[in-house]
Amino acid sequence: MTRTSHKFTFAVVTRFSSGPSAARRRGKEDPRRELVVARLGDRRTVSFFAEDTEVAFPEAAWEARAERGDSGYLVTVTARTLLRELALFPDRLDPAASVDDMLVTLLPGETATFHVTGAADLNIEALTRHPVLRCVNERQAGGPE
Repeated sequence: MTRTSHKFTFAVVTRFSSGPSAARRRGKEDPRRELVVARLGDRRTVSFFAEDTEVAFPEAAWEARAERGDSGYLVTVTARTLLRELALFPDRLDPAASVDDMLVTLLPGETATFHVTGAADLNIEALTRHPVLRCVNERQAGGPE
């Protein structure tokens, strides 16, 4: 495996004050209900101030659709609430199936499209449901319907 690293130097200018430090100044700090989103170009990271087991996640809600594409299947998920580490497990339908991305955190209104390859014939509806489509904050009974 080859690893590549890059160093970037950039300046961050404060334009407004919000988030955890502003909440502390207002006396309303609750690390279970806060997160920070950092973007640099097309890269993004979402960080929480508590462990997943302690975060007050909303109940997961999403809309998902799957379709057969030229080289496999496309599964598109749009978040209606915060979705923590959304993952697609197509190998639960066919051991030969794989997906191009995993553990994607989506904010409400954001969309992710997963590309599934390696499987001959998958049940398209099953690609959009539990136990194939999962996230940290899904309902214990099986995720959004």
